[in-house]
Order: sequence, then structure tokens, then C-alpha cells
Amino acid sequence: RAAEQGHRWVVFTGGEPTLVSWLPEAIETAKEVGFEIIQVQSNGVHFSNSKILERITSAGLTHALISLHGAQAEVSDSITQSPGTWEKTVRGIDRLVERHVEVSLSHVLTEKNLHHTVEFAAFVGTRWRGRVSIVWSIAAPITEAVDRYEDGLVSFDRVAVPLKRGLETCLEMGVEFGGQSDTCGVPPCVLEHDPRFVTPVEERHRKSEKDFTFAPICSECSARDTCRGVRQATLARFGERGLVPLH
Repeated sequence: RAAEQGHRWVVFTGGEPTLVSWLPEAIETAKEVGFEIIQVQSNGVHFSNSKILERITSAGLTHALISLHGAQAEVSDSITQSPGTWEKTVRGIDRLVERHVEVSLSHVLTEKNLHHTVEFAAFVGTRWRGRVSIVWSIAAPITEAVDRYEDGLVSFDRVAVPLKRGLETCLEMGVEFGGQSDTCGVPPCVLEHDPRFVTPVEERHRKSEKDFTFAPICSECSARDTCRGVRQATLARFGERGLVPLH
């Protein structure tokens, strides 16, 4: 029905979708009914298995969003709480790239990897040479993140400089990036309204995001009409830390 309505992008997510036996068949069906972009959101571990990789990519997979939270195993595995998975994830990304699947990396900033942003961007640029992009986000105090990242949640004032340095390294290394202006990213003031990194939020998106609000300090900001504000849960936890209105 979605394809009949003109949608051309479908995403298989979870949980971990590569654990589902019928995923290849679902991807084949998506391709048959006309979806042009068929994406899997995954930890990437099972793409290191040649048989699983072959089944899923041959079915018609075009895009993959893979979670990778560090340039080193000890950093990433500490965040995912799954020792030994970083190596398999990186090998899986290698193989997806070899199969010409468009890969983006979901990179969530926490206290554990916050000061490795330059290293991570450089790692991605050096290993995959512009064939893999980064989706930057920060751990928010919502849903399961509260438990997983309890000791690693970061406020906007702490994330501002490391995130900007990571984004600048992406520009230097030719790594495409996004996410920093999305719902799991940061308000534009955290990145000093830098036009290289900040994307204005369309009105229709601002009105549809009910979990966001504006802090009292935001009333002074001249860019309020292009900003979605702050997650209510983030504001409750950290207050106005890191919010700097544009005058």
C-alpha cells in the first residue's frame, strides 16, 4: 500500500532485523512493488557472515544504517555492552561497501566516546575513503537510552566542541555527514549556527514533534523560527546548559 501511495523509501529496523529469517524475502517484495531505496538499520555484525550478506544484498538491499560508536573496539564495545562485536561490525561494513550498498554509520555521542570525534571521523575517512557517511547524534534521556547510557548522557555544553571538531574533520577527510540537526542531534545554537553544519527545520516538522519544547532562554533567539527546540526530557535533566540564543 505504501508503494501504491508513491513512497519510494522503506526501512527495516528492530531490534536487529538481520536476525529475522524472512528479511531477504521482505526485501525482495519491497523491490518488486517498486521501492527504490531499501534500507536496513542494523548493528552490522551479521553482515560479516558471507552467507547472510549474500542473501540480503542479493535480495535487493540498497542502503544500510550501521551502528558504530568508536574507531577502536574498546570504546565501541563498551558503549554497546557487547564485547567482540566491533571487529565483526567493521568487517560487515567492509563487505557491504564491496557489494555497493550505500552505508551510513549511526554514531551516538556519550561520555565514553565524546572526546574521540576527530579520531572517529578520520578512521571513517581513511578506511572507507568517502564511501561511508556518518550520522551524528547524542544519547538522549529517553526510552532504553536512560538505562544503557545512564553514566554517559552528555549535556549540550559538553558536546558542542567535540561535535564541531568531528564535523570539521569530516570536511577535511571528505566524509559526508548528517544527523546533527535532526531530532537526535543538537539545536543550532550548540553549533554556533554554523551554516556548514546547521540545517533549518521546516515548519511542518517543527509542528509534528510533540516531545520538543523551548527553554526560557530561547525566547531571546532570533533563529527560533527555524529550530525545533529541545527535547523535554533533555531540558528536564540538564536545564539550559549549552543553549546560547542568537541575537
